[in-house]
Amino acid sequence: MKSFFNFFKTKLGCFGIFSLVLIVLEDILDDNFFCPCKHYGYNHAICAFYASVPALGCFFGALCFMDLSPETQDEVLDCKSICKLQRVVPSFLCALTWLCLFFLDGRYLACAYSNWESVYAKSDTSWIMHWCKPTGNNTLVLEKQQRTLELMAISQFTGFTLMAVVIVSMAILRCCKPELLGDTTAKKQTPQEGILLLQTQAATKAQTTSL
Repeated sequence: MKSFFNFFKTKLGCFGIFSLVLIVLEDILDDNFFCPCKHYGYNHAICAFYASVPALGCFFGALCFMDLSPETQDEVLDCKSICKLQRVVPSFLCALTWLCLFFLDGRYLACAYSNWESVYAKSDTSWIMHWCKPTGNNTLVLEKQQRTLELMAISQFTGFTLMAVVIVSMAILRCCKPELLGDTTAKKQTPQEGILLLQTQAATKAQTTSL
């Protein structure tokens, strides 16, 4: 159980558990989302809160939860700036994961830019669950419905783009780990290795003196 808990304190485990939490959170918020369908920035404000508050909560939560504390005195000297980077980058990717889910839903961005007189209603088509339906004739309704679909498509394209950024960033962090760590592993030396190195140097010096 202890090793299981310690895994979730690593970068990979922390990123995985927070991603699962975000998926559940997005599903809950999706069921309870209500667009005000108002002018004067109400739509933008509610969508901005939906985007920023969970992202910031996830960022600081992952930042505090992740345990990258050094175990030896040598690691303490090498870990002043490196451990900060190891905390910030995965935490930022967790926040970016929420933005992926936010844009992939599509309705949040469509709500933010529904700047026409409307009411939040269930759609007659299967393409949109709920949307800001304008109070006008059928031509206006059809026009704004098409605009809503365009906004949802733009939002989902943005979400997939952010998802690609997250995947590529995780791959880079995984493949370039020695470079990001500043090759500190090469500097670490066990006591046995130190003694063996001193014995080798002493033997080499003795051979040189005898010659």
